[in-house]
Amino acid sequence: MAKYRFGPRPENDDEASEAMERELFREECERRRDICQPHIRLKALRKSYKLSQEEMAEVLQVSRRTLQDFERGKRAIPSDAVARLYGRFNCDLHALFVGQPYPISREDRASFVKAGLDAVFELMRKFPDMSAEDVRHYATLTAELTDPGEDPELGWLLEMVGRRRAEAEGLL
Repeated sequence: MAKYRFGPRPENDDEASEAMERELFREECERRRDICQPHIRLKALRKSYKLSQEEMAEVLQVSRRTLQDFERGKRAIPSDAVARLYGRFNCDLHALFVGQPYPISREDRASFVKAGLDAVFELMRKFPDMSAEDVRHYATLTAELTDPGEDPELGWLLEMVGRRRAEAEGLL
């Protein structure tokens, strides 16, 4: 019986297909495990905040030796320590584990664009003389403050912009 990459030659196509699927799944699991290296990014996070190992160990409520084991990958980072990282630094946990921020869904991206465009149209209607730079600034602010899938709260925006313009003109 001839040997193939996925083991001995199967008797039929179904067995071959199943063997190939198992092997591809195993390879994907290995690839994901290889990119999941929170110990490296934990150390980078600590250094980005210019914290000593003692200070970071205090944040995580572990000993300095335990933190060193986390940073060397000798010990898994427990969920309570991950929760403390998030609570203290508001870090992207997906980025901590896989090195990239969690991808924003197409629906959420569209929602942010809609919020920004709604703000642009409303600002241009209410304040036709506003500079493009100011419109861009306020539209970006609106998109940042609007939760995905929610309609932007434009009332506060128009009130804030109106107040700032009145202050700049010395009317308030």
